[in-house]
Amino acid sequence: MFITLKSQHTLAYFQFCSRTVCYTLIMSPEKDENQLLRDLVLENQRLLTENNQLLRTLNRRSIWSFWVRVAWSLFLIGVPFILYYYVIEPYFESFGSSFETFQQGLQEIPGWKQFYEAAKGGSN
Repeated sequence: MFITLKSQHTLAYFQFCSRTVCYTLIMSPEKDENQLLRDLVLENQRLLTENNQLLRTLNRRSIWSFWVRVAWSLFLIGVPFILYYYVIEPYFESFGSSFETFQQGLQEIPGWKQFYEAAKGGSN
């Protein structure tokens, strides 16, 4: 999506050359002023239509991008909860354990108790 400085200069040069060629072709001596104006208005209309199509495409892509990012964020936030609820919790219940038993087991890990108390914000 990003255009480098060199490609910007190349693009600007290409646009300048194409406009010069179009102007030279349009300004033929056998056309009168009204015909030239008409041709320019038609060319302007064509360019406006093309520009409108490009803007609609960009808008559509930005909307899709937004919703995909929202869905991805919800997925990343929701997967741990779903994983715990449907996968890990049944094992705790089948072994007769609970989260409190798991938490007491974690207290036996060296340094965990201090970390847990610091995370709670107090000492219990």
